[in-house]
Amino acid sequence: GHDTGVASMLRTSVGSAWRRVAAPLCAARPNPPRGLAGRDAWSVRAFSAGHDTGNANWMSNKLQKKVAKLRMVDKVRKAAEAGESEAMTLMGAACAMGNQVPTDETEAGRWFLAAAKAGCQTGALAAGIWLLEGRGGLEASAEAAAPHLKVAADHGISRGQTMLGILTLEGTGVEKNAAAAAKLFEKASADNDHIATYNLGVLFQTGRGVAKNPGKGAPMIRKAAVAGVPEAQFTISQWYGGGGERGDVKQVDLRKQFEWCLKAAKQGHVAAQHNAGVALMDGTGIDSDPAQAVDWYRKAALGGSLEAKCNLGMCFIQATGVAEDKLEGVALVRTAAEAGYDLAQFNLAVCLGTGLCGAPDEPQSVEWLRKSADQAFVPAMEQLATALRDGRGCAENTLEADAWEAKVARAR
Repeated sequence: GHDTGVASMLRTSVGSAWRRVAAPLCAARPNPPRGLAGRDAWSVRAFSAGHDTGNANWMSNKLQKKVAKLRMVDKVRKAAEAGESEAMTLMGAACAMGNQVPTDETEAGRWFLAAAKAGCQTGALAAGIWLLEGRGGLEASAEAAAPHLKVAADHGISRGQTMLGILTLEGTGVEKNAAAAAKLFEKASADNDHIATYNLGVLFQTGRGVAKNPGKGAPMIRKAAVAGVPEAQFTISQWYGGGGERGDVKQVDLRKQFEWCLKAAKQGHVAAQHNAGVALMDGTGIDSDPAQAVDWYRKAALGGSLEAKCNLGMCFIQATGVAEDKLEGVALVRTAAEAGYDLAQFNLAVCLGTGLCGAPDEPQSVEWLRKSADQAFVPAMEQLATALRDGRGCAENTLEADAWEAKVARAR
């Protein structure tokens, strides 16, 4: 069930360290859907990632308008120092965005917290997100952030409602309550907070906190995707690919799958970046372009994707879309393997067993095969069984080999 894609060429150039089964390296699998498979809504971590001090998402609509009109920061500073709460918030925004003053997240956080303490609701929103994300040297704490976000939410600030909804859905820093989270998302969505619209759509799709109604949820997710929410765009991409949930999509359309994936990838969505690389490498929904595929793998790898690190390593090993560099390739594969990615563990075992970058090390190869096999990765189970039966890199053990082969048979 794994696309060998990039890896199939290795069969002739590397061969096999095992006598019974050839072991080409495998290309990484496309990521499964997020949001509808294993993730009920946009998580705090996903929201925080990719939002920097230049982004207005921590600002209320009211504050955004005031910052846009900010001209005489010295007068604002004097008012803030005199205790005017809205001026304190404006100073925080100026420091956060480097507007007429040096960019300083620490100073921004100090002003936001002071504004929140003085009763400014827009300052409370910013203070809450600063605490949630641990900006400006503050300790990241959902518990400390939640009261500030509640103030903003209670005063009708949609982003405060959305963020408090996320915490409430997850039970992070506040009591877990899916129904209460759904109500918060509904309020924020009515005020055109598109992340809230996406989250509410997911809740209707999954029936969490609301009566399950996919027909109501799918249009919300699509609306959020059109509005530019990358998680929603990624979900739409998966719908067009035909895997798992189909949403409002009637038939598979690989071209549209790639188009929506690319929209999310361009906004920094790591899984979408990896999948864009897979599509460009394989020519799925788009003409094959290995060099562009490598570019997307690089971006996703920098974002922490283990799948992308594994695939990028494969590209270096096989000189696909990039100049050959087996040492760099194996190093990337090892990084993903050490982080627990089963396919990378298998690939590293093959690299070590075949001596791809030096003398073969069969005992180490078997050790990595075992790690991958323990995660039920079928090719690794097959290879481990062969190694145990032949006594290659380990003591011969027919009984254990039989046991692994039985597991392979059940997995198939």
